[in-house]
Amino acid sequence: MLYLPYYVSMASKVTKFMVAAAHAAPVFMNKAATIKKVISLIEQAAKDDVKLLVFPETFVPGYPVGGYPIHACT
Repeated sequence: MLYLPYYVSMASKVTKFMVAAAHAAPVFMNKAATIKKVISLIEQAAKDDVKLLVFPETFVPGYPVGGYPIHACT
């Protein structure tokens, strides 16, 4: 995961917290296993004091490489 410090300024108060981007792949075609992996990554990030963890769009359920079959687009 990529960890970055992040600062939020509200009026005269500045808050610093850690954000991270999950650099991981979903479990191919397995929604339940992918969700377990997400939970594991969230737990690890929490241990590392990450307050905001983001995942790629469509990480769950994860789409197969190549997208939709041709007949789905017609």
